[in-house]
Amino acid sequence: MKTLRTGQKSTLGLAILTGSIIFNSIVLTPCNAAEKKTLLTGKVVEQAVAAPLGTDATKPKNKDDFRIPGRSPEEALKSFVVPEGFEMQLVAQEPQLKDPIVITYDENGLMYVAEYLKFPNHPLEGKSDSGRIRLLKDADGDGKYEQSFVFADGITWPTGICPWNGGVYVVAAPDLWYLKDTDGDGKADIKKKIFTGFGFNNEEGTANNLIWGLDNWIYGAGSNSGGTVRPADQPNARGISMRGRDFRFHPVTGKFETLSGSEQFGNTFDDWGDRFICSNSKPVVHIVLPSRYLARNPYLPVPAVRKSIWVSGNTIYRISPPEAWRVARSRYRLSRKPNMAKTYVADDVFSACSAATIYRGSVYPKQYQGNMFMGEVQGNLVSRFDMRPNGVTFDAVRVDIKKEVLASRDNWFRPANLCNAPDGTMHIVDMCREVIETPTSMTEEIIASIDLLSGHNRGRIYRLAPTGFKVPAQPQMEKLTTAQLIQTLENKNGWWRDTASRLLFERQDQQAIKPLRKLLHESKYDLAQLHAMYALDGLNGLSDEDLLFALSSHSDGLKSHAVKLAETRLQKNSKLFDAVVLLANSTNMKVRFQVAFSLGETGNKTAAKALASIAKRDAGDAWMRTAVLSSSLKLAGGMLESLLADAEFAKTSAGKQILRQLALIVGGRNQKTEVVGLLQALESSSDASTQRMILLGLGDGLRRSRASLSQFADQSPAAAKLVNGMIANAEKILSNDSAKVKQKEQAIEVLAHGKFEAVSDLLTEMLDSRQAPSVQLAASRTLADFKTPEVSSILIDAWQGLSPSVRGEVVESLLGRKEGVNALLDAIENKEIAAGFISPVRKERLMKNRDAKIQARAKKLFFSSVLNPRKKVLDDYRTALSLKGDVAKGKKVFEQNCMTCHKIGKSGHEVGPNLATIQNATPETLLIQIIDPNREVLANYTQYIVVLESGRVVTGIIVSESPTSITLKRAEDVKETILRQNIDEITGTGKSLMPEGMEQKINKQQMQDLITFLQGLKK
Repeated sequence: MKTLRTGQKSTLGLAILTGSIIFNSIVLTPCNAAEKKTLLTGKVVEQAVAAPLGTDATKPKNKDDFRIPGRSPEEALKSFVVPEGFEMQLVAQEPQLKDPIVITYDENGLMYVAEYLKFPNHPLEGKSDSGRIRLLKDADGDGKYEQSFVFADGITWPTGICPWNGGVYVVAAPDLWYLKDTDGDGKADIKKKIFTGFGFNNEEGTANNLIWGLDNWIYGAGSNSGGTVRPADQPNARGISMRGRDFRFHPVTGKFETLSGSEQFGNTFDDWGDRFICSNSKPVVHIVLPSRYLARNPYLPVPAVRKSIWVSGNTIYRISPPEAWRVARSRYRLSRKPNMAKTYVADDVFSACSAATIYRGSVYPKQYQGNMFMGEVQGNLVSRFDMRPNGVTFDAVRVDIKKEVLASRDNWFRPANLCNAPDGTMHIVDMCREVIETPTSMTEEIIASIDLLSGHNRGRIYRLAPTGFKVPAQPQMEKLTTAQLIQTLENKNGWWRDTASRLLFERQDQQAIKPLRKLLHESKYDLAQLHAMYALDGLNGLSDEDLLFALSSHSDGLKSHAVKLAETRLQKNSKLFDAVVLLANSTNMKVRFQVAFSLGETGNKTAAKALASIAKRDAGDAWMRTAVLSSSLKLAGGMLESLLADAEFAKTSAGKQILRQLALIVGGRNQKTEVVGLLQALESSSDASTQRMILLGLGDGLRRSRASLSQFADQSPAAAKLVNGMIANAEKILSNDSAKVKQKEQAIEVLAHGKFEAVSDLLTEMLDSRQAPSVQLAASRTLADFKTPEVSSILIDAWQGLSPSVRGEVVESLLGRKEGVNALLDAIENKEIAAGFISPVRKERLMKNRDAKIQARAKKLFFSSVLNPRKKVLDDYRTALSLKGDVAKGKKVFEQNCMTCHKIGKSGHEVGPNLATIQNATPETLLIQIIDPNREVLANYTQYIVVLESGRVVTGIIVSESPTSITLKRAEDVKETILRQNIDEITGTGKSLMPEGMEQKINKQQMQDLITFLQGLKK
């Protein structure tokens, strides 16, 4: 067979739907003779590949042509390929369970299963079941769970389970429940809703995967559907926004907190408490910056809190053939573009990742310990990564070369989740479906030729086990004494340590304190010491002496956690404070990282000096800089003093960066004595570039607090000398025609801190058509920052000479303030600016403006251009698909209309989704997403409107959030980080950043040219 690449959109947090384009890929691999007999699709695939061009291969001769028969559990076991020394074993199967998506094991080895019965979320006949929680028991101890009970039904969208106090917590959007069986009949008689308000946009993005944390909290992935969470019994309580966040809650106090995070479906800890999440095309994402530390400093902008750390490329190595309907869909595409027959071959890529899980068991070989396992439901496989430390984060490196740790030839194998099991192995949750696909991504012909419910009565749980593995006795930890639970903390299997820790916390047995302390001080196993320390903390039995012992440990991991646990005591205990300060010089970067965070809980000069020493050593690492800066709210002045004393450090690139950021915090606080003191300290600096960097940072901070450098220049001769000298040098650069573009951009940045009347003429000159677009952009944005009415007329007068790539930002600036809105409407009325430069979202907002006069003017200007209903336009433009497309002409259409938000190769901007695999979408799919981009929009590509306290309005998609700031991104890859304290209102439009109305810019032939070009793209 030939190797083909086709496309799909899958679910369970498994596919990319961005509101503009759907991406995915799949590879057809050779089948052996036995598989050809098993798969009814073999003949159809060959026919689809060999069909004459022009054949509509999406229409099968009969329904069975597109079907794949399911395999029995015994047959499915034979379809797996695993590493030498391993085998797949069956743990549970239908009819004991069906549609499983999450499992967990309680202290007695009972399996709780979340059954995702409503998948797919589509109005299909007979599909009315809600979700439920199933309880499975292994009655005879043979490792197979043969007894099954409906523990709780009527649970909508259950996606996460965590045992607690004889029952389980379950997250099932929009709710979080506590369920418990008190009479032993296998059915929950306690069913209490704890929280409500989790968002639900689609199956791909709901809160999921609850896990027990070292610190005795329960952690969950928030995913990307947002929501506003409040206690279920307090409907009038102030809700907590889940947008762009993960969460945790305390099972005793009921406290709920949001955390850094937010991807899709997956949530896992390693042994030392580092947390990882994932999304469809990002196998491994590390949460680097904890939100609780960032929240301390409201003046600290934080562009990112997490990092995608997989570094081995996005290729997957599947061994299963693609479904015939996918091949047929690709064939249909080929029939429209014959020259793609030999050039569209491509490798599979990660596009349906789910349930990132760190292996923390005890029976695999050493090289598997701490590896990340990642299910790929679209590819019928599980990938494995080695987690290699890299500074304060990691690199996730593929372990298995050109193969996977686990792959199946069975298309029905859908590894939706993974679980560290009591037996020390990894258990795989197989949803076991013929089709994992959102119906809206299919044509009507395909939907009519498949069965989206096929497999809804199936489900399997497998064990990836060493060959010949004998299942150990089932745990009965409920019966263990306190002393036995403490002894269990030394177990090499992470599940046992976690469960023992949870039970110790549940019991609150104060008699455990003395033996736990003995374990902490005497154990040779640092992970046992770690659990003992947190167990003591959970019992309120952790002493200062315990912490001092751990701070001097040989284990860097234990030291880091001791620093964290000591931070609330540093103000009162000088010995603990001194021990933590000493660790600012630790040879281990992660220890210094935690020290940098924890010293922010103090406020003395010694802490400032210690933070400065970390800054000097680690200024080149962005994550460490942020950790240091998070602690600098009241210490920035002292830190600057220490750092400026080292003239050589101040001259380095990294040194200048952190000095500027510290100065920004001083400016944000806008305390006169601090600002004047910094200006006086700057006078003694002999390095002009250092002075410039600090002044720029100080000026940026002052502007965010509604002050300015020029104000201080009026009050202080020293400040005036520094500021005026910096501005004069910038003016000199801008007056020099031979100055480089980068020099001009930096000079324009300086002029933002001058007085408008002194710098406006020079900034206006930088809008001239002879200037580089980046210079024009810098000048327009700097002008827009001045709160003077003249700015609007300056920008409009310069319109004709502005680069097309700059005009969008100018419109953004004009629409940001009332005077700018009126000036822009004047310009549109006078035909100076075309109405087409105003996006439909903006037009709609203007026509609903609170100002009645603006509203009336906007309606008069834009009402006639209100877009036709998308269905009507789509039906009209479908005729374009019958035209012959031209790649070269399509490229021009793309460059003119799409490159501001999409990137191909080194050209364009990566604001919208990556187009690397766009050739996998059908012409019909592409047309739908171009004409109707708002048909379905994930939260991470929704456009937001942010109103600042100053009255300025900015728009874009939110690409990062921290407790103190949000980062917006819009066309031309323009990013803007805004402090929350400067925000008056945030409104989600519910619409994609990709605008509707493309039909107003390109005709039908151009549409087909564009689609032909997009389908010809290569990775």
